[in-house]
Amino acid sequence: MGSSIKKQRTTDYGPRTASQLFVVTNNGLKALNGAAHKDTNAIIHSEEDIMAENAKYVTLDDSNFEEEVINSDVPVLVDFWAAWCGPCRVIAPVIEELAEEFEGRVKVGKLDVDYNPQTAMQFGVRSIPMLLIFKDGQVADQLVGAVPKHQLTKLLEAVAPLVA
Repeated sequence: MGSSIKKQRTTDYGPRTASQLFVVTNNGLKALNGAAHKDTNAIIHSEEDIMAENAKYVTLDDSNFEEEVINSDVPVLVDFWAAWCGPCRVIAPVIEELAEEFEGRVKVGKLDVDYNPQTAMQFGVRSIPMLLIFKDGQVADQLVGAVPKHQLTKLLEAVAPLVA
């Protein structure tokens, strides 16, 4: 008896599944719920692309880290993450909420460690998500893992108290 090998179907969208992709059509934004989209004029976007357009956080990279974080006039929360990281995806909505809630008091940035290894190595990032809080250009606190929102809020309040 011969063994049966199933061929894995690949697409131009890389490792993402169809349910993680969105299509911008003349009728607006539509999720691809497990089915390929046949509109050849549609623009395919990932969930991350859509979220980044509306985000209150700064996209950090090796080239802008010093300017955006080290030289910042306000404290900075940096989320070191990667697209393949499950806990990073879990904490992402919390990071976005904090960016909105602390707007003007704390800058929030996200740095993809896969594309920015220099900065990740500089700060000893070995596990993700890793959250570093910078104040006056120095690391003031750090957390590793998908921590609860109230824990992050408490740390941010400590470095950027609400002024009455």
